[in-house]
Amino acid sequence: MAMTLSEHPRGWRKMVGKVRFYFGHERSTAIGRAMRVQAAWHDLGLGRWTPDGLAHAKRLAKGDGDFDADYDPDDPDPCDPLICLPDDEDDSPSVGLHHAIGEYRNELSGDTTLSDGWRSEADYRLETLELVHPNLSLDLFDLEVLTGMVNHWISRPPYPRAKKSGTCSIEYCKHHVRMWRLFTGWLSSRYGWSVTVPQSIFNTRRLRRSLTATERVAAASNPTFAIDELKQLWNRRSHRLRLYLVLGLNCGFKQAEIADLKVGEVYLDGHAPIIRRLRGKTHVLGQWKLWPETVRLIHRELLRRGTLKTDEPLIVTENGERLVRWLDNGQRVDTVGQLFTQHRGRAGISQLGFKHLEKTAANLIAQEYGAEIASTFVSHGRPIGNIDPIIYNYTNKRFDKLAEATEWLRDKLSPVFGDRDPANASGLRLAL
Repeated sequence: MAMTLSEHPRGWRKMVGKVRFYFGHERSTAIGRAMRVQAAWHDLGLGRWTPDGLAHAKRLAKGDGDFDADYDPDDPDPCDPLICLPDDEDDSPSVGLHHAIGEYRNELSGDTTLSDGWRSEADYRLETLELVHPNLSLDLFDLEVLTGMVNHWISRPPYPRAKKSGTCSIEYCKHHVRMWRLFTGWLSSRYGWSVTVPQSIFNTRRLRRSLTATERVAAASNPTFAIDELKQLWNRRSHRLRLYLVLGLNCGFKQAEIADLKVGEVYLDGHAPIIRRLRGKTHVLGQWKLWPETVRLIHRELLRRGTLKTDEPLIVTENGERLVRWLDNGQRVDTVGQLFTQHRGRAGISQLGFKHLEKTAANLIAQEYGAEIASTFVSHGRPIGNIDPIIYNYTNKRFDKLAEATEWLRDKLSPVFGDRDPANASGLRLAL
């Protein structure tokens, strides 16, 4: 049985079943005693120590019994003490895992080079690690313990907070595995933590193996909204909801892209109003010809807000705050998704998220115009299929073909806006 012991000024020690024991300064003796305690723990087959079992383990840790014939119970070695339960203040370590995580949180919160959103998210994730994992001395925080904590998230446990139920999502677990990787890197530079950590333990691809049968089926398909469902949403008669809908269908925007849309990225003058911008996620140039409904609702938003600078967000909340933002406590506020979910529930349609508007539009375009134009529509950085990836370094994207595709999409979705029958589309548009 392989044992990993950590060095400490007061002796060799090991945590077994959340109880810490000291085994002495001699490594060979310490390893032998630790193996006996570890074996006793496994022999019990229990989730916690019983009083008799704990007393027996303490005797083994101090060398009592025929295991260590040189041990004299009447004259114990003062340099070979036994630590009690982790809550005892006398033998508690000077630096604990939670203390180190708190220092890392403080350091990130004061780093002005990081975005506010990332700092808030990191603070929330680190707080969750403190909530889920027990506090222990950094001397006990070895590779074996770290691997167990990472595997806790790989197994997709239940949500640790009461406001959510069920199994943690894959993305939720990925965030916390990533935070363990960042924290251990910082720990090595801050405290000289000398444990060599193979990066393979942070491989989150293992999460895919824990998908349920239902989740695997869902992951293999792309559910989309039916046209009749989009019509029910449009008939909710909320100007703000309609603005979100047309930006999701016309331009393939999701919540964060709507929140980040700047005034200077919208061009309403000229024969063909467009939005032209770099997508924040991929830094790929995108350009979308706007439908009359999109132009009308954007005009309405501009008139409501008055004079704006080109680098200001086009759409904000009634209080002038960003649509998607992070609070100081690490909570993400998504007003776009909240409004959409509210109206979706009242309309009684499929329980799909706002991001499925982009998938609905992209799927329709792909079926009619092919994967390349659909890729241009969603501003993906990598080409689809057998297209030469280097060709985009020498040519421009086919925005003219995308404009044709979005015009066709508007005809396809004409029942949503109620202006004509798509089977007899004449190219008419609603007046601005």
